[in-house]
Amino acid sequence: MRTQAGRSAVVAAVCCIVLAGCLGAISREEFDTIIQERGGGVSAASLDVVLDDLRIQSGSDDPEIRFGYIDFGSATAVFEVRNPARPDELDTYTYRDEEFVGSTPVRLSSSDDLDVSTVPISAFALDEIEVMTERALVEFDSTDSYAESLTMLAFVPPPVIQIAV
Repeated sequence: MRTQAGRSAVVAAVCCIVLAGCLGAISREEFDTIIQERGGGVSAASLDVVLDDLRIQSGSDDPEIRFGYIDFGSATAVFEVRNPARPDELDTYTYRDEEFVGSTPVRLSSSDDLDVSTVPISAFALDEIEVMTERALVEFDSTDSYAESLTMLAFVPPPVIQIAV
């Protein structure tokens, strides 16, 4: 049988745990405002870190890609990059939290024409991605949204950028 003092101690402990969990918490509206102030989900600085490393890992100052995908929420990126030393080969490069995870070869069919289906990554003007994202959000009247991911498609000319909000 519990005593009044025992019940009071339990209630006090539960209150402390609940209140401690609320310290520093922000509302969804405040979170969205912070994300908006940072340019949406897009972080050009993080993108630059990944692209600089992609240049190093691929051995090209302007790697040719067929496909690229960047998820800003999970901080992951995947690129299909043409091998500059062997232009008939394509490799997948994977990043997590701005760190290179590894590369794996892509199996190509005899009908794959990398001369047609890859473009230099500079063709996507990623140095302007924050401006492009802002314009897109305004154009589609989605200024209360933010970019969740970015997809680059080169295999269907002309090169296309898709931004998911």
